[in-house]
Amino acid sequence: MSCHAQVAEPSQPPYITRLQRSASRISITQKILQNGLLMFNTKITPSQIELEKYTYIQICYKCYKFEDHATYQCTSTTPSCSECASHQHTHTNNATLPQKNV
Repeated sequence: MSCHAQVAEPSQPPYITRLQRSASRISITQKILQNGLLMFNTKITPSQIELEKYTYIQICYKCYKFEDHATYQCTSTTPSCSECASHQHTHTNNATLPQKNV
């Protein structure tokens, strides 16, 4: 009895086009921008690095207000819609959303 197996072409992993790295201190960021970075056995030169600014936005996931307070500080007792922030309904009965058929 003999078995034959056919091997398909080896697949190549997708190329990484973007890596994102966060630094907790500005001094680390400046060093990376100046000297580059060695990551995954690959040298990333300073010319390949772009600096992005991260802006933290505080949001309450109970009443959906921005830059006012955190969820644990919320005093609202009225449920809010997570899609439109209305206090008249919740996301489960929002008439403006397309209905999903299950």
